[in-house]
Amino acid sequence: MFISAPAMSAEVFNESPAAKTQEPEETKSFDFKIVQRRNTESIALYILKQEGKKLSIELYSPNGVLIEKYTAGKKATNVNRFYNFNNAEEGVYVFKISDGNRKVSKKVTLERFTAATTTQIVLP
Repeated sequence: MFISAPAMSAEVFNESPAAKTQEPEETKSFDFKIVQRRNTESIALYILKQEGKKLSIELYSPNGVLIEKYTAGKKATNVNRFYNFNNAEEGVYVFKISDGNRKVSKKVTLERFTAATTTQIVLP
């Protein structure tokens, strides 16, 4: 299996360096990291958020169908979610994370190869 998107391997913090310079650090109400779980077809989503705001996490299939929606409460400051792609269809999956004001989308491409099983996460 191959989970990809160009730019970095194994883990990504928030947006690309160019995007980070566009949004002042003090306006961010959350920051996140997506990490490939070693030797598996799964990923982990780690989020640090400010207390006092709800946070919505949505995962969409390659067909645009909402697969999962999770809401972190106002008191939560650390959110850890794990996603298993073992039986998932190939294609581009989209994570949408929002606190109502700030919205971030990340694409994850899932491809499987028959010769060898390789799992890698690289995000735009």
